[in-house]
Amino acid sequence: MSTNSLRGCVPPAVIVDKSTEAGQRLEAQLDDSFPEKFHSIKDAAALLGLRYWHLQRAVKRGLVPSHRLLTTKRFVRLSEIIAALESSDMGGRS
Repeated sequence: MSTNSLRGCVPPAVIVDKSTEAGQRLEAQLDDSFPEKFHSIKDAAALLGLRYWHLQRAVKRGLVPSHRLLTTKRFVRLSEIIAALESSDMGGRS
C-alpha cells in the first residue's frame, strides 16, 4: 500500500450537498473568511459522513494531518481531510 493512498481508510469520495442544511453548515465552515475550526476525529467523521475508525486509521497512518492542542487528543480540520481525499489515488472529486 502506498503511503499516499487512503485506500481502505476512507470511502472514495466526500461530496458536499449544498442543498441540505448540513451541507450549507459544512460549506460555511470551509469558507475562507474566518479561521477554520478544529474538530475531534469523531465529530469530523460525523460531519463528513465517514466512519470514525476509517478517519482514525488515516490519521494514525499520517495520511490526514492532525493537531494536538494542549492535550493528547487529536484534532483535524475538515479542509485537510477533503484535500487528502482529493489528492489520494481513490478518485474523490475531479
